[in-house]
Amino acid sequence: MSTPADSARQVRTPHEATTSIAARPVKCAEEESKPLSLKKKRDENSLVNLTKKFCALPRGPSGEVDLNEAMRLMEVPKRRIYDITNVLEGVGLLVKKMNTIVWKVEVDVGPSAVTVSAGKSP
Repeated sequence: MSTPADSARQVRTPHEATTSIAARPVKCAEEESKPLSLKKKRDENSLVNLTKKFCALPRGPSGEVDLNEAMRLMEVPKRRIYDITNVLEGVGLLVKKMNTIVWKVEVDVGPSAVTVSAGKSP
């Protein structure tokens, strides 16, 4: 005797299970090469690399950087600029103002590292 619960439950045969898996779309070679280009783009836009680029941006005479100009030069959304400035402000390297930041320290961006030296005070 079957119950309503038994009739609602579907049992797949081994043939049906393999057929549903085989019905998935197959990726072409172009799609498989996509992740490498995305990975490169992702590495370039990592917070570390963007922070290095941000530290190397030109500054005004009083050590200020316009955030709108930084966004344009770095070709990233303003949200990423805010991510960078929030971290740098949190560790005491800069002070944020309306659409600008002012560096509290001298920052030198070398080929493999960023060097911070105390030199300015707000």
